Amino acid sequence: MGSGHLRLRKVLKKETEYNDKIRENKHKCEFDIPCILKVKFNQKIEYYNVKKCNKCLSFKSIREPGNVQGHIFR
Repeated sequence: MGSGHLRLRKVLKKETEYNDKIRENKHKCEFDIPCILKVKFNQKIEYYNVKKCNKCLSFKSIREPGNVQGHIFR
């Protein structure tokens, strides 16, 4: 694996996770609350299968084979 694979993994991680920057106390996030994330932009709505932290608003998408972002297809 070359350096291109590392860069690709970093891009995918950045696009499939959200870290709450204004959380009150520092903690190690535990992603154990399953949720559906609704994203609206430019007259378009998309849904993602995510797990949310039980202490803050951070979340991580649930990846499936062939669907690295956790996008819910219609």
